[in-house]
Amino acid sequence: MGMSSFGYGQRACLGQGVTRDETIVACGGLLWGFNLVHKMGKNGQPIMPSLDASNSLLIVKPDPYELDFEPRSEARKQEMRANWAQSDAQDKKERADFVTAARKARETKIEADSEPLIDLTAETTLNSTTPDVAPIELSPVVAVS
Repeated sequence: MGMSSFGYGQRACLGQGVTRDETIVACGGLLWGFNLVHKMGKNGQPIMPSLDASNSLLIVKPDPYELDFEPRSEARKQEMRANWAQSDAQDKKERADFVTAARKARETKIEADSEPLIDLTAETTLNSTTPDVAPIELSPVVAVS
């Protein structure tokens, strides 16, 4: 089952399966925690979507309509809030750890950049630190055509 936003054939997006799986998991999570009910109008009656109306001549699809998400039970509502709080706290901690590591890496880089690559304070000369070595003679390069 393909969707045009993912392309087709050899150049189709490799993430299409992952997206489909994630959509199923997300929808399952919503249905686990919530009942989908008709939105109520100002008069207290449910607003029923039209089953016959369509907003397109080329692709037939229903008009948009609104639903309310009501928690399935008080226990699930509390569990969702606890999961949200736990996830939010973990996210904030991971973000703070990332910022701390980035600042430490930046400080380390600044310190490393400020150190000279060659110790210019040493009083050594080239002749005193390198042994006498005969120069290497290179043979001329001959181009063959």
